[in-house]
Amino acid sequence: MKKAIAPGILLMVLLMGSGRIRAQSNKIDSLFAKGDTTAIMDSLMTGFDAFLDSITKPKSFFSVSAGVGNQTFSVKNSSLNTQEASTDQLSFVPALGYYHKSGIGISVTGFMTSIERSLKLYQLAITPSYDYISPRISAGISYSRYMAKDSSTFDSSPYDNDIFAYFYYRRKNWRFGLSGGFAEGNFKDELKYSDSVYRYSTLLQRYQWVYITKTMASKNHISDFSLSASIRRDFKWYGLFTKNDFLSLGFTGYLTAGSSRLHSETNVNYSLKKITLTRLRQTYSSEGKDGFQFQSTALSVSLYYNIGKFAVLPGWFIDYFLQETDKKVSQTYSVTIAFTF
Repeated sequence: MKKAIAPGILLMVLLMGSGRIRAQSNKIDSLFAKGDTTAIMDSLMTGFDAFLDSITKPKSFFSVSAGVGNQTFSVKNSSLNTQEASTDQLSFVPALGYYHKSGIGISVTGFMTSIERSLKLYQLAITPSYDYISPRISAGISYSRYMAKDSSTFDSSPYDNDIFAYFYYRRKNWRFGLSGGFAEGNFKDELKYSDSVYRYSTLLQRYQWVYITKTMASKNHISDFSLSASIRRDFKWYGLFTKNDFLSLGFTGYLTAGSSRLHSETNVNYSLKKITLTRLRQTYSSEGKDGFQFQSTALSVSLYYNIGKFAVLPGWFIDYFLQETDKKVSQTYSVTIAFTF
């Protein structure tokens, strides 16, 4: 058995960054007010690499898990999750996965939250993946496809496709990593409210207030590319409470750079009761683009406890945005219970 190693403190060095684009409303504001950072594999399955490390020989297995947290934008990417408009909304996240000893795997993840006082599925993700694991080097690639998205809830991901790749080098209890990701997708925003116009009526020969309904509907396409460097320190304990349990505590620091693009087409319609005022209809498009630049630094703390076929995986992730924004810090958290067989 290995003896316990006393925990240490990881100190991150923050680098300077530059500004980013401002957006219009709803999801657009949440995505661009804080900055787009991608490619950080430390979210729902935080500690999964520690589980693979604990296996002496490669073997195939199924995994069934259930988690609770405020991570809903991405399966693999904590930094995408920190871009949500509200990280106070909790979601229940069940998942089922199969991982072959060759490294090929596939998982299905559901996202559920309280909608109209009942628990409803608002998003589904299917993620095929490949991972190579060795004592010194680990690498992998995954693709997540998001579907069955409920547009009535603000929590659904704006991304339809998410590609993630990583490379880690381990030396003793340190892990040095480089990862990259590309995510893109389409989403819609709609804002409807009552308004009034003071106009002259030729029929009544006088000015009067006319009450109308104004509808602003936009179609948006977003794409995001990023590159992230990380350093992680793990503390591991074997046989902590029983002869067969394992505990791992990890501190990870990140520096992320990337580029992003958002294209929007907005239609503004005015209606009087059920009549659409076509003469007042407006249509316009806009595009925001960021070149490749440093975007954020981040710190994550992950805990992994395994006993037999059961595992508990709490995780916390905090992101500090380098550009000038109203909200410089965003954080996500989750607690997952997994069973492997």
